[in-house]
Amino acid sequence: MIIRTLFCLSKTLIFLFYTNITLSQDRAIHLSKSIQCILGGVTSNERKESVALSDANEQVKRTIKDILNQVGLPANFQLYSSSIEDIVIGVNNGQRFIIFPDKLIKNLNTNSTSYWSTIGILVHHLGHHLLGHTIQADEISFEHELDADRWSGFLLGRLGASVKEAEMLSEVKRPSVKRLQAVLEGYKRFISLVEEGKTIIGEQAMIENRLYSIMRVNGLIWMTQDLDFKFSNSKCYEDDCDRYPGSRLYNWQDAKNVCESLGWRLPTNEEWELMIKTLVGSQLIDNEMKSKVKFDHLIKDDGDGFAARLGGKYTMGKFTDIGAAAYYWSSTEVPGTANTFSCYLQINYKNVAIIGHSKSNFFSCRCVKEVQPYSSE
Repeated sequence: MIIRTLFCLSKTLIFLFYTNITLSQDRAIHLSKSIQCILGGVTSNERKESVALSDANEQVKRTIKDILNQVGLPANFQLYSSSIEDIVIGVNNGQRFIIFPDKLIKNLNTNSTSYWSTIGILVHHLGHHLLGHTIQADEISFEHELDADRWSGFLLGRLGASVKEAEMLSEVKRPSVKRLQAVLEGYKRFISLVEEGKTIIGEQAMIENRLYSIMRVNGLIWMTQDLDFKFSNSKCYEDDCDRYPGSRLYNWQDAKNVCESLGWRLPTNEEWELMIKTLVGSQLIDNEMKSKVKFDHLIKDDGDGFAARLGGKYTMGKFTDIGAAAYYWSSTEVPGTANTFSCYLQINYKNVAIIGHSKSNFFSCRCVKEVQPYSSE
């Protein structure tokens, strides 16, 4: 079985161009490899190599799926793992494929110091596939590399990388200032969409070693999962947080403190109203919204909205309204009272309201933070 071409970037910043490649029935890949300088095209040190392939690790599959979800594309690649040194991509009888090195799998753990550089390299290679470079060309040109670099910068932004984390990609794989500039161009293009106030959904952020879904709306980053962080007097249904993950409730002071301890904060009353208006296209009327279609958009867990969890509340020593309502704290206190505004969603009547509640209640919590302006400093 003849494979058209394979491409990868080596650690020494040279371009590996594989030709005369076959994939045998015993799932070994046989190739003769010539090394070419990515800028000069000088060929030297031709040698033959044969490596065994295996089905891709589940973590690799999930990672690629998560990346492609950012652009709404399916993971329609053949995925393999191997003992090779670098990520390899190519086309086999019209079918695109990716071979991921076994030794890099550990870097896909978000706690790894090499996490973002590895994700960046993977995104770069996916970019070559999705931009048509492996189908349209016999070789990857320098302009192709710049296109994939811009793609990498944009996707790293969507995946939640900071500008410094995006720059880590250049420290590992980029042989020129132009390549670094291309990565930053892509990253800045993503940030410009956020700064223009456009809503961007389907992202994730790492908070205290846990990955949370987030969305960017009106210059704020919102959690689209309920905060689940053990803190002070927080409570879980039946006091069993392992059996009911994500069910944790907080009193107002603890909710405020835990968000701030994580570098986030509680949203204000006005920010709740503006977020709802942005997502459903309607202002709260007399602090209530009773459109069933719009209400469903707030609670639907399809990666395309707020995804409210109907976790109920804990008050006067018992849990109530579980599966029927959601209560979320705001930071805005009700003037002249000891109460605080909260966002209340009730499924039976399909309505949402911003109303005051006692700070001693235990409600769900969503934290927010400001989108940081782009800076390459």
